[in-house]
Amino acid sequence: MSSKRIVILGGYGNTGSLIARYLLQETNCELVLAGRNRSRAEQLAQVLNAQTQGRRVSGVFANAAEEESLTRVFTGADLVVVASSSTPLTQPVAAAALRSRCDYFDIQFSHAKIGYLKSIENDIRSAGLCFITDGGFHPGLPAVMIRYIAEKFDRLQMARVGSVIKINWRDLSLGDETCAELIEFMNDFSGAVFKNSQWQKVRWLGMFDTIGMDFGEPFGRSYCVPMPIEEINSLPAMYPGLQETGFYVGGFNWFVDWLVFPFIWPLYKLFGKKSVKPLAKVLGWGLR
Repeated sequence: MSSKRIVILGGYGNTGSLIARYLLQETNCELVLAGRNRSRAEQLAQVLNAQTQGRRVSGVFANAAEEESLTRVFTGADLVVVASSSTPLTQPVAAAALRSRCDYFDIQFSHAKIGYLKSIENDIRSAGLCFITDGGFHPGLPAVMIRYIAEKFDRLQMARVGSVIKINWRDLSLGDETCAELIEFMNDFSGAVFKNSQWQKVRWLGMFDTIGMDFGEPFGRSYCVPMPIEEINSLPAMYPGLQETGFYVGGFNWFVDWLVFPFIWPLYKLFGKKSVKPLAKVLGWGLR
């Protein structure tokens, strides 16, 4: 049986490179690291091949904005993993996967992305393909954790999942595209949270709906804001006794949470997408 071929879009980035290393460790698949920086893709492929004493990894150029470019790379692949900051480009990426007849998996968060993928659901089914979206750790794991714990109780009334990230952002090579995606991500905080057995609209980036959560050492207690994610939406119907549920995230740091975000948000709402690039630079500065 021939080994599977997996394309990782953004395979040389922070997350993509970790996925590549894990797949090399756990499978015998062939990997293609794809992105706009061909040099970085090829360099990482050489490093990974040397570390594994094999030739299973290659690096190629792919422009996520161009369906033709993506189709050339996806053709012959069994699966494409979208690990790049390309959420606004879901349409060409998904279309190329359909055209190439390969399965699709992304780790990104975007309500607009989910809306588009739902619009092509019939095409995906007709092609006999498997498309998995929101496959990161959040979104991705919160609903799984709630469903798991629900099996331990006769009746589930409240289920909150919290997440806190305490890292040195200076150590990460955060590009402008990643920060721009975080700006767009803010707009997705306009959803609802399930409280008192009903959905209630999140107010002002969730700042008026904060709760305290104790994450234990070394993180301690942290304020968290609700993050509306698609996977939570079906839980109240699955568990009729559920009165409150949601996913809550801790902040980045006090400077970004209470100064940068309140500065960025009204400007983004006022000027829209044309303000994303300059505001992304402000966010990147705050994180560093």
